[in-house]
Amino acid sequence: MKKLSIYISLLFILTCAKEDSLAPTNITPKFILTASAEEGGSVDPSTGSFIAGTQVSITATASSGYRFTGWSNGSSDNPVTITLNYDTSVTANFEQIPVYSLIISAEDGGSVSSEGGEYSEGTEVSITATPDEGYEFIFWSDGSTESTRVITASEDLTLTASFINANSSSGLPIIYINTSGVSIVSKDDYVEGSISISGSDNFPDLSETDIKIKGRGN
Repeated sequence: MKKLSIYISLLFILTCAKEDSLAPTNITPKFILTASAEEGGSVDPSTGSFIAGTQVSITATASSGYRFTGWSNGSSDNPVTITLNYDTSVTANFEQIPVYSLIISAEDGGSVSSEGGEYSEGTEVSITATPDEGYEFIFWSDGSTESTRVITASEDLTLTASFINANSSSGLPIIYINTSGVSIVSKDDYVEGSISISGSDNFPDLSETDIKIKGRGN
């Protein structure tokens, strides 16, 4: 009977030791990723639990009228890759895209292809000035002599197309000075602008040339 008790005790000890050897000895930690978005967009994925060392790609998507500007961790990549070595939070930032006003008009003697409108920053707008019969296009109010041009919206802008009656020429050259609406009044201060010359049939033309001009004063 005594030998049986000793045998049972030994069997119990061996069984417990075997179970202990089967217990897990290395648990891989998991970390939580929390991604969020400021006003103007969204992120994907937004949250999750991942094994340590996992690389997670997060994409920021801007809403209409907004643009992505960067992440709270300083990265401007989109998508951005985050390596999870600890609980991590990251926020996508957005800003509203500026909208600018473009006003297009024509003086007597012609027309323009567009009256303008409201355009988001960076939008390219093509405009054309077309003279009526018997007229010639001269220039735009900002000095450009290209009848067809592309405007990139970057500020509020007003442009007017000017024309001249081609049949009213006296044969003398016609000089066009453009200062973009700035008056020439001082004999001491120069005004930047441009000059071009239409030589009619008797004189050479001069294409648009940058100048500085000042008034005669009193």
